[in-house]
Amino acid sequence: MATLEGVIERGGGRYYALCPVHADRSPSLTVRTAEDGRVLVHCFAGCSVESILHALGLGWEALFPDERTRDARIAIARRLGQPAEPDPLEVERWVLRIAAADLRAGKPLSAEDRARIKVARLRLAAARGETVA
Repeated sequence: MATLEGVIERGGGRYYALCPVHADRSPSLTVRTAEDGRVLVHCFAGCSVESILHALGLGWEALFPDERTRDARIAIARRLGQPAEPDPLEVERWVLRIAAADLRAGKPLSAEDRARIKVARLRLAAARGETVA
């Protein structure tokens, strides 16, 4: 079974890592555990959860709290840590950090990337009580 590379713990049980599905140069995969015990996995580059699980040698059952799937949840916890609920604004900050890292690396941003960056900027500005033109 594969393990994640480039894992960064961001405090509060939040983890970011290089996505095992695409040629990731900066961590674009985020993993955490929801209050109900579900493991939440998201690749900001758009890789599907199914492809991420497949790359890690895991099935869907690894993401859901159920005594019948305890071993699978332990397996994913060993690969990803035991993350907790992230601050929604921290997710937006990570969108901007990843975009900045991609730009520094000379990677062009797609129209979808630029749209997501705009959403992140708007959400962060709104949290500060500002408006963005």
